[in-house]
Amino acid sequence: MLPLHNVSFLLLIFLMITAVHSHGDQYEYPAQFSADAAKPSISTANPKSALPKLAIIIDDLGNSLRSGLNAIALPGKVSFAVMPHRKHSQTLAERAGRLGKDVILHAPMSTQNGRKLGPGALTQDLGEKAFKDKLRFALRSIPYIKGMNNHMGSLLTTQQTAMTWVMDVLIQEQLFFVDSRTHPHSVGFISAQNQGILSAQRDVFLDNDINIDHIHGQFKKALAIAQQYGCLLYTSPSPRDS
Repeated sequence: MLPLHNVSFLLLIFLMITAVHSHGDQYEYPAQFSADAAKPSISTANPKSALPKLAIIIDDLGNSLRSGLNAIALPGKVSFAVMPHRKHSQTLAERAGRLGKDVILHAPMSTQNGRKLGPGALTQDLGEKAFKDKLRFALRSIPYIKGMNNHMGSLLTTQQTAMTWVMDVLIQEQLFFVDSRTHPHSVGFISAQNQGILSAQRDVFLDNDINIDHIHGQFKKALAIAQQYGCLLYTSPSPRDS
């Protein structure tokens, strides 16, 4: 969690995002949410005595060593979401963990439009045992792991049974859950809450559109939310080259 007065750090992320975009893994961003779905929800309003906080997750790490190392080199308490079973997943997770950064699994989940998911994908056609075994294998492949979030998942995160299975595994592994909210009707966050799992959900995607003006606008949105509630901001070292 970062105090908002750390403007130099935010500027570093902004410059990195606009500099390193290239093509690679597919990525899924949410459609426009309703007003209710867009309300911040990672915390209650900040006490007046507390500084506003901005939590940042940089996701899609694993395929590009250079982009991943550049992201990990950023200062501050940033969390890194690592894709399972990619060429550089373990190396990048090790590097981030040894530097004291939070490391989580960026678990691929099935989408409504059938996008390619890659290794470690969780899909609706898996039975309970196969689903849980696959998730455990992915979680245990990432060193220094503290939790997980979903990569894509506009279909799977709306399915209560699948999300219950996810939470069953996280309880056993003693890990937290972050809902990326790639669909406004995701039940991931509420499933985690109902099972007593430490959890949060994404408020703002920084770079779902790599236009500089859009990114600037998303920063302003995140800062405004953080002033009142605290904010969970998602970004990537290169959203289509993880």
